[in-house]
Amino acid sequence: MDEAVKSITHVLYLLTLKSRFHALSLLGATSFPSKLADAKLAFDAIFLASILEDYLKRTYHFSARTLTWKGQLDTVADCFIDEKTINQSKLDQFINSIESDLSMHLQTLKDIHPNHLMYASVHFIAKMIDQQIGSYKPIGNDLIFPDVYWGSDEPKKTLKTPDIIRLDDQFEATTSVLEKDQVKFSKVSFEENVEFFWNLGIREILAAEICAMSIFEYDNLPLDFYHDMVKQMYDESRHANFYIKKSVEFFPIAKKRSSDERLLAIISNFEQGGKLPVPKEKNFIEAFLNASLTERLILLNIRTEAPAVARLKDKMDSPFCDEFPDIKESFSIDRNDEISHGSIGYKWLRHLYPELETRKKILQDVDSYRGLLLATSIDANSEDEFLELLERLAE
Repeated sequence: MDEAVKSITHVLYLLTLKSRFHALSLLGATSFPSKLADAKLAFDAIFLASILEDYLKRTYHFSARTLTWKGQLDTVADCFIDEKTINQSKLDQFINSIESDLSMHLQTLKDIHPNHLMYASVHFIAKMIDQQIGSYKPIGNDLIFPDVYWGSDEPKKTLKTPDIIRLDDQFEATTSVLEKDQVKFSKVSFEENVEFFWNLGIREILAAEICAMSIFEYDNLPLDFYHDMVKQMYDESRHANFYIKKSVEFFPIAKKRSSDERLLAIISNFEQGGKLPVPKEKNFIEAFLNASLTERLILLNIRTEAPAVARLKDKMDSPFCDEFPDIKESFSIDRNDEISHGSIGYKWLRHLYPELETRKKILQDVDSYRGLLLATSIDANSEDEFLELLERLAE
């Protein structure tokens, strides 16, 4: 029995490692489809890890433990990331080595008393996981990850993602939000919504990137935290890819029915290899690079995702959505996801700060300097001095 528990625990651990490294890979990817692919791989791995944790709890009285990079910190910091970039080639090799160890541990599970009825549930678990990851091939005969590391103490930031995260090459940063308001959804204007959807795409991918940063950087949190964050990262990546795709699908319709010369020029330029204009601030990633986990939970999940639920319901009840029912259906799915994302924010804020009065105070504090955090993103893409910028924002 001890051998089975040890091997299952190791598989659980490796799956969480794999998921967290795919979150880092998402941050290094440039294209939206590549980010979506990494998000799905991260989700697949953490979903299986959660199944294993539940199995160990129910069958072997396993206590949930917090996760950590302990034992991998030097490797991660030295090999894959520096201040500005992610070494994607080395990261891919490392993920392959994790998959190799997974394959070897699964084989160990399958070989434990294969015909013993008392181990039937172990063999079922091994078969289930193998169906998902059985294509992985061992790199060698020796395990690369011989030890399992669990977290301890309080949640903390142990690693830092690169300071620069590139925008998808199909976009071009043009006008600042100080000069032109962000494009908003229109209940009636088709032309405005064509541009709205490609801008919505970069906002959605920002949310995925914020989740990826927290998944990768923060230790000593339960597996359930990483499952929630990976789930949201995957949701946001799906949303982003869908909205960009839908915007481009609207281009032929716009060419037939729109008289908006600016929009038609953008479409013509894009079809000839040009790029779609987005704000200079892109998706405000700089505001979140140095934000704490608490600030990210409040600014993204609680102050953005939760209020979006009502706004999406309002959008669904519009002439535009009546004309395009697939958008209405997508908003419905998006709305359901946003409900869960808001809940995730409150759930983990309670985990970090169990006392209600403490949470209220922290919410007030973050709300009070929210504008300052967003100003850091504007500052990173502006030639103005920061104090001058703050004065402009205050006007």
